[in-house]
Amino acid sequence: MATLSAWLNGEAALSACHSIADIRERARRRIPRFAFDYLDGGAEDEVALARSRASWTEIALTPRVGRDVSNQDTGIELFGRRWAAPLVSPRTGLTGLAWPGADLMIARAAAAANVPVVLSTPATATIEKVAAAVPDGQLWFQLYVPARLDIAFDLMRRAQAAGVRVLIVTMDVPVPGKRERDLRNGFALPFTANRSSRLGRDHSPTLRVPARAALLQKSGQLRRHHLRQHSCNRQFSELSGPGLATTGPERPVRPALRSVIA
Repeated sequence: MATLSAWLNGEAALSACHSIADIRERARRRIPRFAFDYLDGGAEDEVALARSRASWTEIALTPRVGRDVSNQDTGIELFGRRWAAPLVSPRTGLTGLAWPGADLMIARAAAAANVPVVLSTPATATIEKVAAAVPDGQLWFQLYVPARLDIAFDLMRRAQAAGVRVLIVTMDVPVPGKRERDLRNGFALPFTANRSSRLGRDHSPTLRVPARAALLQKSGQLRRHHLRQHSCNRQFSELSGPGLATTGPERPVRPALRSVIA
């Protein structure tokens, strides 16, 4: 019974993974297709994505033999704080597409490892909620600067009030990329899911909701007045390009993607 419970909770499946490639394949088989392709894919022919992955293979560690390695220390001083390693948690948007509460899970795991927790602008948990889940000073915030600067300043004020001390500003996304996997899945800017949106690897049901907005509404990321002001495609793209701003704790609109993300 305990083994069955562990399997249902994913523990057995995870224990069978011995590399990042194994975990990726498990995710590909488990989560909806449009969600996997959004999180896993890049723009157009994904040449830049392939180059980025390949760049990791070019990193070589210089071995130094005959050294005492009984007390290893990978720690680093950065921005007035001691961290366990020169690593940060990835600032990935819309992680709630893959699993409910994924942003908080990643934040808690990074906090337990004593590395910075980086929250993305289009996260599926609010700045305040993530800040409350990790130790003081451990949360960083990554900002996509939207067309409306009042939203950007609102985000920065809230991040500062929540205890964020490091702001990462993304400057290299002046316009959204042409993400061909998303287009083929019917999951395109402004991320509306339609008859071609694929929930699985096979035939798919119809979704009649703006998927990206619905996900952020569920988490409380979109304020109602922002949603009202940016309800049409042109206005929504203006707000969301390149990244959709996270917003405050006002009452969220009724969630629409319950079957996908709950």
